[in-house]
Amino acid sequence: HLPTDKMDVTFARSSGAGGQNVNKVNTKAEVRFSMSGAKSWLPRYTVKQLSAMERNRINKRGEFVVQSQRHRTQEKNLHDCYAKIFDMIRDASHVPNEASEEKQERIKELAEKATESRIKRKKEHSSKKKDRK
Repeated sequence: HLPTDKMDVTFARSSGAGGQNVNKVNTKAEVRFSMSGAKSWLPRYTVKQLSAMERNRINKRGEFVVQSQRHRTQEKNLHDCYAKIFDMIRDASHVPNEASEEKQERIKELAEKATESRIKRKKEHSSKKKDRK
């Protein structure tokens, strides 16, 4: 559930197909909210991650801006904006699990093994080319 009262909603004319409807109706939805104000309803970690993951959506005033003109109605485009914001917040809220020591050891072993096999292949290839002379 998003606090829609803390978000500014504006509508504008959409671009693209739609015939005369495109020239008459403001169907493109734009939702914006202040990233500094988001700290009151989002955890700090999520705000920080969201800022890093979606830095192109933040304007010079520190507002997070999301647009939608996918649909032909304001209502659907507004819901699409909210869905996009919800998905982005959910992705930013994800905390990766720490790998256990056994798993880290296994990862290290596999990396070393891969390096060894790569070097072995390079040496074989090199000797094959040397033998051609």
